[in-house]
Amino acid sequence: MDAIPKGAVMLLRDSVRSSSTLSISLDPFEIPVGKLCFLSPPSSRNYKIRSLFQKELVTTPYVVCYWKNVVDHIDWKKVWTLCSKYIITNKVREISFKLLHRFYPAKVFLKRFKSDIDTSCSFCGDPNETDKHIFWDCPHTQLFWIEFSNVINRSVLQGFSLLFKDVLFGFFNIQKDKINEYFIINLLLLLAKFHIHRSKFACQNPLYIVFEKEVQQYVQTISSSKNLKAIKTINLIFLIYFVKAFVLYYLLTVAYIYKWWFACNVTFLQHNVDIIRVCIFGTALIKLPGGRAYCADSSSSSSSCLLAVRILFQSITAIYCRQWIRDLNPHYSG
Repeated sequence: MDAIPKGAVMLLRDSVRSSSTLSISLDPFEIPVGKLCFLSPPSSRNYKIRSLFQKELVTTPYVVCYWKNVVDHIDWKKVWTLCSKYIITNKVREISFKLLHRFYPAKVFLKRFKSDIDTSCSFCGDPNETDKHIFWDCPHTQLFWIEFSNVINRSVLQGFSLLFKDVLFGFFNIQKDKINEYFIINLLLLLAKFHIHRSKFACQNPLYIVFEKEVQQYVQTISSSKNLKAIKTINLIFLIYFVKAFVLYYLLTVAYIYKWWFACNVTFLQHNVDIIRVCIFGTALIKLPGGRAYCADSSSSSSSCLLAVRILFQSITAIYCRQWIRDLNPHYSG
């Protein structure tokens, strides 16, 4: 009996009910623990034995206590499951995972393992490259987030503002009427953090124009997927970006017809350059193959409609660009 672990002995004692009118059986195959150890299939035996000890055990990551002292009212269930809402690679997911668990390989963190490492920022040369510095405080990163916020504010959600806690955790306290907008914003935040990460190891500053190309490539990649997450993402991009782009093209056309463009072209460009960029971005996304990804079905009417919208966008763009070039260069005959 001395060879039997004390934990197993305690389990045996707890499994036997002491009663004067009940006969106690010493057959290990008839008690609950014995049935679990000797009669369970070998493939699930270890799992079931461990579950006996971990049944009432609840573990909480240490970072939960840490972040509670920094940010109030964090809905951790939504934070942990945010990445699972999108069809993204593990490389994109792990950036948020490492930031939340505070082991992102910034140079100050790596100095724990290599004391003579250069801790200067990969972007601006600041003496201390921490995760907060490289993803928020760095001047080059700040410029990136400012342009990111301007585009979101003008093309997706008016009144949008971005804080460091939003970059870390995403947006989880969302109004019901803004669910679609924040679905796209959280996706762009995940891709933006991955862009900053890639720029760090490529020894390049984060640039929004490069990030925009990466988003286009991502959308084109998932456009042919039949995954429900991909279809939802493409549909929302179509509703948010393309509808607003179509409205802007319509307004530009009306302004051109009534000669408003000649009076306010410079002012309009200065104040709406981000929206025009979104229109160009939307026109590029129209070229996605098949047109099926914009809708839940693959009907021919949907494809025909999208083809018509694409032709309209391109026609208006051609008229607008030719007239703009003529205004700048009267000798242009294109």
